[in-house]
Amino acid sequence: MPDGATITYQLPRDELTRTLWRRVVSRPRFLQAMGLYSVLALVLLVAGSEFTYAGVLLLAYVLVRPLTLWRVISRGVDGNALFTDQRTVEFTAAGISSAGPDWKTSLPWRHFRGWSEDRRNFYLDVGASGFASIIPKAAMTDQQQQLLRTSLASIPAR
Repeated sequence: MPDGATITYQLPRDELTRTLWRRVVSRPRFLQAMGLYSVLALVLLVAGSEFTYAGVLLLAYVLVRPLTLWRVISRGVDGNALFTDQRTVEFTAAGISSAGPDWKTSLPWRHFRGWSEDRRNFYLDVGASGFASIIPKAAMTDQQQQLLRTSLASIPAR
């Protein structure tokens, strides 16, 4: 098996926004907070008429928060072409390098907090927020996917 691999891909805006949003709202911290706020809103609604407005406002927040996150993520993706540029990614046992039309970055594997994969993508977690570097499996051969898994062995899997 070779020491590294190079792939080229471009993530569509809608897919990137949807994937990042789904990862943020499915984080345990977000779900716990929304659950706590929902319970508190229901308690306020049941507690009596003097707390009804507070309960309604808190419940409205719980319902609107995922939508506002969608807008924030969409604006972030739209505001920075780096997210949707065509990119060339090279990964080796030492780390990963990405290059676009007018940018280049290299990171050692120890920079990432964790990694995961689903049937469509690999996700390299850079923090606890849910944001991740996304590498689509469609841009890779089976051998390249296995090589990436081997390279990621030094990072804790999620």
